[in-house]
Amino acid sequence: MNTLFTLLCIVLTFGLFGQDSTLNKREIFRDDVYGMMPFSIYGQTSPIELNPGSASQNIMQADFQFFNQSTSIRSDVSRALLFNKYVKPTSKDKSLNAMKEQNVYGDGFGGSFTYQHRFKPWKPNYQLRLCVAYTYANNRFLQFHQDAFHFAFYGNKWAENDTISLSPLSFKNLSYNRFQAGVIHELQTPKHRFEFGYTFSLLQGPQYLELSTSNSKLFTAEYGEYLFLNYNLQLKQANQGAPKFFDPIGLGFAGDAQFTWMQKSKNGTGINRYLRVVLNDAGFIQWRKETTQYNGDSALVFRGIDVTDLVNEFQGTILDSFNTDSLLKILSVNKSTQAFQTTLPFRIALIYGQSLLNGKGLLSCGLEYRYAKGYMPLGWIRFGYAFKYGIQTSVSIASGGYMYYNLGVELSKRFTFGYLTLGSAHIPGLIHPASSTSSSLYVRLGATF
Repeated sequence: MNTLFTLLCIVLTFGLFGQDSTLNKREIFRDDVYGMMPFSIYGQTSPIELNPGSASQNIMQADFQFFNQSTSIRSDVSRALLFNKYVKPTSKDKSLNAMKEQNVYGDGFGGSFTYQHRFKPWKPNYQLRLCVAYTYANNRFLQFHQDAFHFAFYGNKWAENDTISLSPLSFKNLSYNRFQAGVIHELQTPKHRFEFGYTFSLLQGPQYLELSTSNSKLFTAEYGEYLFLNYNLQLKQANQGAPKFFDPIGLGFAGDAQFTWMQKSKNGTGINRYLRVVLNDAGFIQWRKETTQYNGDSALVFRGIDVTDLVNEFQGTILDSFNTDSLLKILSVNKSTQAFQTTLPFRIALIYGQSLLNGKGLLSCGLEYRYAKGYMPLGWIRFGYAFKYGIQTSVSIASGGYMYYNLGVELSKRFTFGYLTLGSAHIPGLIHPASSTSSSLYVRLGATF
């Protein structure tokens, strides 16, 4: 799958000629876990963001999620690329028609396991919680010119006797293991409750790929007699094959922090409203000097090459034998090995929640930003409601990230000693991928004791 995206990005730039508390209690805030997943579309949220107002002494939780987002590429095209399937002409037509001059795409998947322990209070109004977590995350990002997509999926016959732009193009593929430990301080007054939490993390990076181009153009002569390519290419690649757990090619550190203010309900046992400020994924990974870098700035002429559908042409068996070094050698790039550093796409978020309907409902909204190229500020609003028998649900609308708008749903069921949550922040694309440019799914399984 990573090889496919590497090839796609190079093809997008330099491709060649062709075509196209009790189960019945209905107070959404007073429950040990109120079911509403912290709303972060890009990657994992922090273990210190577990539910505000939780009273459990111990929480164990497992999360799994994936997402894909784009300003233009339909979800069915994304899935075809992810699973090496044929991209239908109607699918790529819809994506091309929705494109602006500059476009972005992002996807990610991962999972985490979190444990949180509440110590017995040694002061009447103060408690301390300890949290530890393991997370695996893989995030990819692609920013590209409309001509590059048109060229990769339809060839360059449409640009005969013309020059098309293949830059700026930027692609990043980052995967890492994260080991976290932190504390949450909790202070209570008769009317308010305050939480301040922070974690420190050790990061292991098994692989990283970054490709960028600038000032890259392609001229197609009449009848495709020859192609003239002018390009500037930079590629960084850290990939050690089967990763060694105690000898990773990348090591780094990161930190999270959050502050939450909560107003208690009139009886002092529930939460009426809360305000939370979050910073997470603030850190870096240092890649060792064994990593490879390529740089090229040149002009080339190709003759007698005829490929009708570059993306579909390189699927399957062709991809299995694809050699990145061979293609880069053709492009006359310089190869070197040296260490470099990658900054994580850190997240800043402001979240507000308001209890409604005598504690049965929760209206929340938020604004967040990710330090990632092409990522737009994300705003969202969500309403959740607690039914009988420990069942809770929510609906949300959002705009930002790598998409313009979306609709999400979530369903949660509490049991005597735990909970199960299933949700999507992009439900239209999950149900009908040909009609949407984004889709996602997350699952959360927890135990409280």
